[in-house]
Amino acid sequence: MEIPKTDPKLVERLKKLHTDSLWGALMRRGYTNQFIAGLQVIRPDLKMVGRALTLRHLPYRPDLLKKHTGSETTRYPATIIEMIEPGDILVFDILGFTGGGAFGDQMMARVVARGGAGMVVDGAMRDMDILRTMDIPLYVKAAHAGTTTREYPAVDLNVPVQCCGVTVVPGDILVGDTQGVIVIPPELAPEIVGDCEDLEDREAFYFKRILEGNLTVWESHPPSEALKAEYEEWKKRQKVLAGR
Repeated sequence: MEIPKTDPKLVERLKKLHTDSLWGALMRRGYTNQFIAGLQVIRPDLKMVGRALTLRHLPYRPDLLKKHTGSETTRYPATIIEMIEPGDILVFDILGFTGGGAFGDQMMARVVARGGAGMVVDGAMRDMDILRTMDIPLYVKAAHAGTTTREYPAVDLNVPVQCCGVTVVPGDILVGDTQGVIVIPPELAPEIVGDCEDLEDREAFYFKRILEGNLTVWESHPPSEALKAEYEEWKKRQKVLAGR
């Protein structure tokens, strides 16, 4: 299947937004299950934004790989790593299995070398002591010294998968921060970004006013008409100062 590329300018705008506001924008459009929660955030200092590539695993049975892939062994993890383009994020659906790691530091080094922007694993990873030091965002359910090669082999790549109960389609745009990962259908991304930029500007203004101590909860939740009008006046002044 042809996987749509993500506009680099859109990626830069998404890096400035929070998963909270993105979640709200998707909810308002009827996308009620887009937040991947319950994974460990291994590099909370790194923001993750990029295009999803997916790998699907299934529980082992003796005839599975031969019938489904034509081989007795799976090379799909290596295959999908070599498909990475700069800015891509790997999503591994291992059905929450934590009895072995998907792979470890050497294969992750190849992900980094190819320009991978992150990895989201509904399962475990190996070599976690080293992975924590690598310059790539990682969201993972657990760590394990063993492998998943036998118990949960990879059987397909770049197909729709689930990750912690959330559907991820190849080409979706993922945004990860310290809370978790938001999954954005690419065709919705431009309008969602615009909505969230305006919302976050507005909420930053409200936040500052609340900290100043002059607003009650009733005046700020929801924002009163007076507070909304104050924000609009502030926004006009900012545009004048910016020479717009």
